[in-house]
Amino acid sequence: MARRDQRQTPTMVDVARAAGVSVATAGRSLGAYGKVSSETKQKVLEAAAALGYAPNRLARSMRSGATRTIGFVGADVTDPFFSAALRGVGDLAHDQGYALIVTNSDEELDREQGAVDALIETRVEGLIVAPTSVRNVEHLTKARDSGIPIVLLDRDVPLLHA
Repeated sequence: MARRDQRQTPTMVDVARAAGVSVATAGRSLGAYGKVSSETKQKVLEAAAALGYAPNRLARSMRSGATRTIGFVGADVTDPFFSAALRGVGDLAHDQGYALIVTNSDEELDREQGAVDALIETRVEGLIVAPTSVRNVEHLTKARDSGIPIVLLDRDVPLLHA
C-alpha cells in the first residue's frame, strides 16, 4: 500500500502562515482556548477553511492524553443483534464526541485477541467486547488492568470480576 504524502494535508503551520498569525495564535483560535480577538479568530477560521485544514487527531491525543475513541469487538457485525448494538453504540459515541473503531471476531479467539491488542495499542478509552470465551480472557484482563473500561456484550465473564 502506498503511503500518502503527509504534506498534502495542511498543517497548523500552513494555517498560521495563510492567516498571517503565529502558530500559537492559530492553535488557540482553532482549539477554542486562551485569548484571541474575534477578528483574528475569524481570519484563522477562514484560512483553515480555505486550505481544507482538519485537526490531527493523533497529535491532539499525544498532547491531551485522550484519543476520544472506543473499540467495538463484535462476534459478527452482520448479525442483527450485533448490528443493532453497533448502531446504538455508534450513535451514542458520536453524540458524545467519540470515534468508534469496529472489528469483527467471527467468534474466533485469536481474532478477538488480536483486535483487543490492536485497540489497546491504539489507546482507545474504552472497549465494548462480545467475548468468544469466558475462560480465555487474558487479553481482556490486560486491557482492564491497564485502566481501559470494558463493557461486555452478549456474555458475562466472571473471571474479569476477580
